[in-house]
Amino acid sequence: MIEINLLEQKKPFKMPVVLGVDLATINYKLLLLAIVINYVPDMLIYPKWEEGVTEINQEIEALNANYAKLQAEVKGNESVKKQLEAFNGQVSKLKERSEQVDKIIKQRTNPNKLYERIARNIPDDMWLTDITVQPDKKIAINGMSTSYKSIGNFIILLNESLFFGKSLTLADSKTENDPDSKLGKRVEVFSIQGMIESFDPQQQ
Repeated sequence: MIEINLLEQKKPFKMPVVLGVDLATINYKLLLLAIVINYVPDMLIYPKWEEGVTEINQEIEALNANYAKLQAEVKGNESVKKQLEAFNGQVSKLKERSEQVDKIIKQRTNPNKLYERIARNIPDDMWLTDITVQPDKKIAINGMSTSYKSIGNFIILLNESLFFGKSLTLADSKTENDPDSKLGKRVEVFSIQGMIESFDPQQQ
């Protein structure tokens, strides 16, 4: 027995072909996934990255500003360092000059040779009570003698030396009783003044 289905069967829907692409062959799940992957970074990840990049750029700008400030400070410190080195150099030079001047002053103001010359020229009938040397090289020689002539000879001998430059003169002279003489002997009390030309003529 033969059965015949007289009901009209529907034909299956067939996807059209667009621009040579058969839409029936497209995997729509993969297409949707691709769209999600393509747009999600733009919406979620990239904005966060942009925020991070902005923060990093701000940190870089702050570091550059700090670096520029440090460079300026270093340049300023180099200038101060050079000034300090120059100052120390001047101090060192002044110290050397001061030492040299001290040596010269000691050599020129050492009165030993001058006193030796004075002592050698003192006559037998004369004695000195004091010798005063001022900072400006003025000298005063005070003493006593039993002979007025001996005072004159003493001045002449000293002026012949190079110590005084012939500047010594008799500033004062008077006759008094010798305080050490029981017989009331009279002596000449004198004061000689002048200038010291050199403390050591041999070094000139």
